[in-house]
Amino acid sequence: MAKSKFKTILGDGIALAVPLAVVLYVFSKIVGVIQKAISPVAGKYGIDTFLGDITLTVLALLVLLLLMLVLGLFMQFPVVTKIRDSIEEIILRFIPSLNQLKTVLAERFDREHATSFWKPVLLQQSHAYCFAFLVEESPEIGVFFILENSLHEGKTEILKREEYTYTHVEPADMRKCLKQYGAGSTALIARLLAKSTSNP
Repeated sequence: MAKSKFKTILGDGIALAVPLAVVLYVFSKIVGVIQKAISPVAGKYGIDTFLGDITLTVLALLVLLLLMLVLGLFMQFPVVTKIRDSIEEIILRFIPSLNQLKTVLAERFDREHATSFWKPVLLQQSHAYCFAFLVEESPEIGVFFILENSLHEGKTEILKREEYTYTHVEPADMRKCLKQYGAGSTALIARLLAKSTSNP
């Protein structure tokens, strides 16, 4: 069983590493091309050594960022979106594993975007305390993303309103306890409960 799980994890790692390596390789090549293109202009205005040896790299990254912003603006047009989809389909035919990388990055971005709007709480149920994000709440139910080992790992639970209570917790305190596998939670919980008792 453990051996099978090891093979699965290793296979997933390889499947992610290959497209990631391709993306990094292509990215480095693009930056290199931009460096060569802007080098004469930067030399003409005397800014090619402004930050030392990394000046051209920094300028190339800024130019690349600007190009991506421009492309992002073009993506507002349906015609450009169709062209993008067609190009992406062709690329995925040659490198299918890039689709996995795309999915992983999209999920990660969605999760980080969502957690910036959710309310971090110490959730108390009849049997346990746990760190969670309050996703949404009504008079009847509460929707929580219950955390496990980090701010981005966990599970969603929908609880009846009478089954839980919660106390607001600072994200930094919650992150610190999660990073230490729960160490420091007892002191934090005692402090939060004392605070909630003194401020009904």
